[in-house]
Amino acid sequence: MKRLNDENFGLQVGEDVYKMMLYGPGLYQGLAILRPYFLQEIMHIMTHIQELVCKSQNGGPLRLIAEALRVELGVPFTLWSTSPFRYGYYIPDCWYNTLWKFIEAHPVEIVEDYPSLSTLRAGDKFLMKCFMESGYSGADIKKLNYVRKYLKAITLSDITTSAGRKLSYESYLCECGNGLRNDFEWPRVPSTLP
Repeated sequence: MKRLNDENFGLQVGEDVYKMMLYGPGLYQGLAILRPYFLQEIMHIMTHIQELVCKSQNGGPLRLIAEALRVELGVPFTLWSTSPFRYGYYIPDCWYNTLWKFIEAHPVEIVEDYPSLSTLRAGDKFLMKCFMESGYSGADIKKLNYVRKYLKAITLSDITTSAGRKLSYESYLCECGNGLRNDFEWPRVPSTLP
């Protein structure tokens, strides 16, 4: 006996209908299955909190990733107040980056106790914020971040003279920064400039 299906009756059912049945609430005859991406990100948040609070074996690497992301961004950072759509595109994709984007899109606030980047003197400014405010974007901001990481600089005082009025000669030649941030664990520091 031939099986009846949508093709036998000439019905055309869109792909969205099946998604609505699968993810729809039980009240409307849906199966009430959570969307996989949403469920995955909720699990990321749970894992993030559990592993860091318990200081487990996995908590150490997660903490290192979170701290490295802050140095990679080059701006003061919190998961709920820094926009991934403004700053997140010039850093590589990682687990923490997807968590950051999810928290930005949904009303979740996670308080972390990671050390924050700070300025070194009064009137100091973060380089990446200055670049963004000056209108750099796309490939240009990625190149500037590449050079910033090569120089190991986060703020203007990392590349200026002690008076803060001029670029240091070594920074101007892209040889090195002032060495004020050498104690940081710098992720993916380029060995040479192109």
